[in-house]
Amino acid sequence: MNLDGLISYSIPQGDKRGYNTQFYDEIYDGENENGILKNGLGQLTDGILGENDYRLTDNIQIGYDWIGWKKRLNINLIFYFDTIRNFTSIRIHTSNFFLHDIYLFHSIIIQNCENLNNYQRNFLIPTDYINITSRFIQISLTDNQTFLSNCLNITLNFNNRSKWILISEIEFDSIPINLSNQISIIHYWHWLVFGFILLIILFIFIYIHLFQIYYQHNK
Repeated sequence: MNLDGLISYSIPQGDKRGYNTQFYDEIYDGENENGILKNGLGQLTDGILGENDYRLTDNIQIGYDWIGWKKRLNINLIFYFDTIRNFTSIRIHTSNFFLHDIYLFHSIIIQNCENLNNYQRNFLIPTDYINITSRFIQISLTDNQTFLSNCLNITLNFNNRSKWILISEIEFDSIPINLSNQISIIHYWHWLVFGFILLIILFIFIYIHLFQIYYQHNK
């Protein structure tokens, strides 16, 4: 499948629910450091979507198709990409099986990893107390300025009623930025500004010189 330049993600390992259900990232190919998955890819990018009812699965393990976390302050997900990219949208497949205390996340914060305070977007997600169908939540990043980064820090916040957040897939729409072209354009503008400043200095010098000649001639 098309990963849109994604090379790895880092997330908290999922939680276990009861004695026979676990919402782990079972196929993660990176490292597990004290419950934090790092330097790998897994079920969030395998192209398999979870069922509306997490108990319905083709796998022996109940909940296998979902990665889920029981309620806490928030869930922090970090995604690393091959180069700086212009992101236009993000889609997260999430469960709304509220019959079992699982709701859509209440809000999402998307940030540039290197500039968390000054470069972020916040979105509220409408609550749905009627339809238990799992769905993609699409976040558009094209409404304001361009969103350029090679690392996204995504924070999911819980609905007040929710005891769990479950997600099974994440997709990105982005375009890689050609840094060599960007640098060339920056250099071009630097030289243009430098030349303009030199031109102004030259005009000032000529003006002063002509003024001195005029002053000495009429002295």
